Amino acid sequence: MPTQYLSVLGLEERILLCCARLDPNAQSCAALEELLQGRVDWEGLLQRSIKQSMTPLLYRHLRSEATLWRRVPEVMRMQLQQIYHRNIQRNELLLAELDQLFATFNAADVPVMLMKELHLLHTIYPEAGLRPLGDLDLLVPPHDFERAKAMLKQAGYHPQLPANPFKDKYGFGYHFVNHAKGIWIDLQWNLSQRDWAQSTSGVHEFRAPIKEVWQRAHPDRLLQSRVARMSWEDLLFHLCVHLEGHGFNEMIQFCDMAEVLRQYGAAMDWRTFINITRAAQMQGSVSCALEFVQQVLGVSAPAEVLAELRPDFLKFGLYSACFGTLGRLHTFLDEAASDSCVPAPALKQWEATVRETAALNRQSYAALTGVTQALANEGFRPVVLVTRSPEQLLPHPALARMGETEILVPDKHAASDAKKNLPNASALPPPLLSQWWSAPAKYASRQLLKKILQSSQPEPARPIAIHMLAPEDVLLVLCLRFSRTSAPWQTLSMVAEFLRNLAGDLNWQKFQQRAQSFAALREVALALKSVAQLTSVEIPSAAFKGLEECCVDGGLDLFPLPAPQQDSEAQVKQAIQKFLRAALLPTWKGRRDYLMNLAGANSVFSKIWKPALAAIRFGFTLLRNKIRRSAPRPVPQEKLQAYWLEIPQMSASSNVVIEPRRARTVERESLRPVLAVS
Repeated sequence: MPTQYLSVLGLEERILLCCARLDPNAQSCAALEELLQGRVDWEGLLQRSIKQSMTPLLYRHLRSEATLWRRVPEVMRMQLQQIYHRNIQRNELLLAELDQLFATFNAADVPVMLMKELHLLHTIYPEAGLRPLGDLDLLVPPHDFERAKAMLKQAGYHPQLPANPFKDKYGFGYHFVNHAKGIWIDLQWNLSQRDWAQSTSGVHEFRAPIKEVWQRAHPDRLLQSRVARMSWEDLLFHLCVHLEGHGFNEMIQFCDMAEVLRQYGAAMDWRTFINITRAAQMQGSVSCALEFVQQVLGVSAPAEVLAELRPDFLKFGLYSACFGTLGRLHTFLDEAASDSCVPAPALKQWEATVRETAALNRQSYAALTGVTQALANEGFRPVVLVTRSPEQLLPHPALARMGETEILVPDKHAASDAKKNLPNASALPPPLLSQWWSAPAKYASRQLLKKILQSSQPEPARPIAIHMLAPEDVLLVLCLRFSRTSAPWQTLSMVAEFLRNLAGDLNWQKFQQRAQSFAALREVALALKSVAQLTSVEIPSAAFKGLEECCVDGGLDLFPLPAPQQDSEAQVKQAIQKFLRAALLPTWKGRRDYLMNLAGANSVFSKIWKPALAAIRFGFTLLRNKIRRSAPRPVPQEKLQAYWLEIPQMSASSNVVIEPRRARTVERESLRPVLAVS
């Protein structure tokens, strides 16, 4: 590991990256020996390893050499050893449980395919305890899903809701849980939502066609049962795409990719892999993930594959901006369907609103992709920035249907005749962008209700904002975004691709003057040094003039920990959801009748005090949440827990407590108005 690479990352992250491989060879042991001589925050290291599912590999590497193990404090040794052996026990119990389930599937002639962690634990990792398992991902053919669901129910597994009519209709699978045993199973019949996989143009996005996935699968055995496993080409593609869904923030997933490449890269059909990636139009996500594995973990795909997959532009965030809200909306519909107080006409109207949202979002995605591709075809190098996530948490037309999107077009001259070749030219803003704001915070519950009750008009479709900027200003925006994002590798990839194409055309003196005028030299130094040390992009030495004094050692948190969240009680959450359903009803009479039925009022007295008491409790919850948002408190230094640390209770028990699954990091930005182009 080169010395220059150590400067931008913290000590604990560097230790974990040294352990992100199965083989503790002499090079990784020497690097660990050097790192452990520093001042290691052992508690912080343990927390990071748990959140990144890296604790078993950390234990394996530290335990491999006596000199390394002696440097670990005694308390830390005991904790690492306990977690490692607990994970072995858990995985062995899970595999035994799956063997029984698969025997039932085999008897009914229902094919089942291993996905993600199960596939990797079965084929890549030599010991049961080295790869933690969260929920168990299984794929069955679409026509066998109902039979598989019935067999899971018979075995004691039940969906999170009693019925899932809308996820059955529009989704691709859902979770089953056995509360007595503490096991979650994610049973899928496809790899993506139907709304993600269909478009009016016939181009299939964000998926490999499910029939071809089954055709390329290989028969195998798990313990005593027959199973299928994904081909290595489909698995590697699925791992790359899955990374983007997690914001490129889980270190263990990069380790998974590195081990697939190290052990099976030579036998992989790379032409098939390229065809799968191109058919799904996911070249950006795949090439950036492979770039990271090559540069940081030292495992590379063939150079010609990386060159062929390099995209014209990166569209990180477009899928979540256009389609990220649909899963929540389908869950809302399923919850409303299980609520006997919801009138059937209202449920039908909400479904129609969700379908309209899905159609508009598909059109928006097609428009965004088309405009950006047209810009690339004209010789520009567009940069797509999603500045706000979708806010339509409820099926109401007054809420935003997709995230705000800005397209930055670096143009050295910004000549007026160049705009004539641009698509949507009449809607272009002035060539000078006056200010740059970050995304506003998501609606608080009270503001959400207020917006719904005050507005009944559909919000117009958001226009695509195309900004013609000097290349130096585009780079400054990207550097500032990188320094303030909670998904640093995703933004770092944007900076790297921009510099790969335009570094030779930049006026570095002008760029540094712009950065100095906004007091952003340290942010710029962090971004440029991170690109130089973590990617294969070559940056001219002129870029670093004037940045020598900027100290960025340990300034980059490449895999940031999610901030702990204060959650309300489950009963209060359910009450909030029911009140939100009441707010969506079109008439005051409908809302009143819904609340009466909800309260179970059967007398004049109860018709008054039960709804009033529920409303007071609901208002108190909203006020408490508002106070928490407006008055930030110090985060308690609690020891982090992980879902996979709990050993399943294989015998029925009424006292089993299910730990929540690992939370996904949500991107939060706090950019101030920093860009004033003159």
